[in-house]
Amino acid sequence: MGMSPNATRTHHDPQSPSDVRPFFRVDLWRGQPQKSGAAFATVLILSALVMPQPALCQEWSGTVDLAYGWMDTTGNPDAFRTQYNLDSGFSLDQLDLDFRGEGSLEHFSLEAWGWGDAEPAESFRLGLDFAPGLQVELDYRSNQSFFGLAGSDLAGRTDQWNLSRWRGSVVWTGWEDWTLGAEYRYVDRDGRIYRPHYGLNELYPLGVNLDETMSEFGIRVENRSTPVRLVFEQTWAQYERKNRPFAAGDQALSNPDDPDFFVSAGSTAEDEQDVPTSSLTASWGTDRWEGVATLLYSNADLQSGADPEGTATIWETYDIGGGAIGTTSWVDELVSSTQMDSLVGALRLGFRMGQSWTLRLGGSYRDASADSSLLGRRLLHTVNPAGQVFEIEAPVDENGYYNFTDSDVRLTLDWNSGAWSVWGGAFMAGRDVAWRLTTDGSPFAVKRDSDGFLGGIAWSSNGGIDASLEYETGAFERYIFRTDPENVDRLTARLRARLGGGWNLNFHGRCEQTDNPDEVAALDRDSAAHGLGFGWTSSQGEHSFGLNLDQVSLESATDLILPDGGPGVSIYDLDLLTGTIFGHSDLGRVHLQASATYTSDSGDTWPVDAWNAVGRIGYDLSDTTRIGAFIQYWDYDEQLADADDFTATRYGLSLRWSFTR
Repeated sequence: MGMSPNATRTHHDPQSPSDVRPFFRVDLWRGQPQKSGAAFATVLILSALVMPQPALCQEWSGTVDLAYGWMDTTGNPDAFRTQYNLDSGFSLDQLDLDFRGEGSLEHFSLEAWGWGDAEPAESFRLGLDFAPGLQVELDYRSNQSFFGLAGSDLAGRTDQWNLSRWRGSVVWTGWEDWTLGAEYRYVDRDGRIYRPHYGLNELYPLGVNLDETMSEFGIRVENRSTPVRLVFEQTWAQYERKNRPFAAGDQALSNPDDPDFFVSAGSTAEDEQDVPTSSLTASWGTDRWEGVATLLYSNADLQSGADPEGTATIWETYDIGGGAIGTTSWVDELVSSTQMDSLVGALRLGFRMGQSWTLRLGGSYRDASADSSLLGRRLLHTVNPAGQVFEIEAPVDENGYYNFTDSDVRLTLDWNSGAWSVWGGAFMAGRDVAWRLTTDGSPFAVKRDSDGFLGGIAWSSNGGIDASLEYETGAFERYIFRTDPENVDRLTARLRARLGGGWNLNFHGRCEQTDNPDEVAALDRDSAAHGLGFGWTSSQGEHSFGLNLDQVSLESATDLILPDGGPGVSIYDLDLLTGTIFGHSDLGRVHLQASATYTSDSGDTWPVDAWNAVGRIGYDLSDTTRIGAFIQYWDYDEQLADADDFTATRYGLSLRWSFTR
């Protein structure tokens, strides 16, 4: 099975000069792509068509809030776009339209925001209620994502892509005992990714054009006439991926003086996955009993191929010595498939044993298996300057599997008397895992059991104070992965207090400790998260202010083996403090709103200090019209590097109009 000297090139689509963008030139991307309002305009037109003409004079209400902002950025603008992706321009901050009538169309609602050059996201939701029981909904969300950092471990990767989500549903509630529904979802991701690609012992620039879609149709049937409420759902989902890599530059990133050039990369692979899923939920309840049971089964089939024989071709080509020595290509001609089955079940039961006692039993089960195969050949294709072709071919015939079964059961006993509640219980869990990566690989199988207990106490007063404390601990008998913990201890506390006079106080805290023996991985991980919130609101709601403080800490140490075979320790240290102060005030026609947040990570891994603040002022020209101005501020400072630091200011004007007819 030979190949001509140009066989590899025939798989590569010719690239225009605009396609071959220099790597790291993210400045060429600066400025978001112009958004198309076609989807939103289509919805507005359809909304007008479904409206009965008499409705134009009936009960309408709505709000339109428009804004225009200007941006000033110093430092790394791409780091700011990676985190916030905001820009100068118009934005639709809010659009709400609502109609209620007495004819066949009982309710119409339209909500939207975004739809401007300033925001990275846009969305709308259209809802229609028809008599005697038909509900129609249409949702759309789109988000533009950008990633481009210069000072992190991912500095060699740059992304810009758009993710769009559509959802439409129809629900019939006109029957007393039955509810019928159908839903369709569609997700599309397109854009481009640039990343380093390892070849010939160097890093070369590789680009990938994204083409990924997901479509799903589902039906739902609900019955309420029997003592047991039943809900059945059936969905059919299909995932498709046709990503196309290409050489984004010929010179090596790691060594620009390297004489070997990266001239071509490509793929004809088309991945398609079909996932039908069935689920059944049953719930029931009496004065003493309550229960919920669910059962789900899914059978997924993944196929990867392109040509009529189902083979996908993936290649990369290099000019050795700039082509003076020859051309070398690595070609994979493969067809792959994976079959995945999942069975999931869960049961929760509650039994009231008396006036104060309740016994609860819960359990779940999941069995999943995946069988995969890879068939084809791998080819090293070399052409010397004289045009002679040399090929080394290796057949590929691999199959593997990954199976696991999870199960757990939990039993708790609750006691309630007045303001006090006490609970305690125990749980057991098991996991059975088996896999083999390749045909000749060694099979692996292990079963792990765990058990533990929990206990808690809660107090709730008539004065508006609620407090609770819970402790949970568990232990595993053996390990599937070396980073699995042997012991886990967790303590959780909550406090909520309404102090009167508009004052409120909230506290939450959680700490967790996990470890395993030195002979496994010497895992030692401590984490804690706690927060305090304090605020006041006036009796009429025209004034308020508050303060939130949150602290998250994580210290982890794990033994590892370095590439040279020596021992090492992986250490991660996070110590994150976040403080936010906020408030608002309505002074007649003047409306003030402001907030500021300070974030600091003082951990040793990657310390960071950051500020962001926003202030808004509005003035009511009339009962329906408000003009305003806003200012936003960000400051981001990494302590170990300066390449991704930035300071940004965004300021602008807004106009809000409300109406009721």
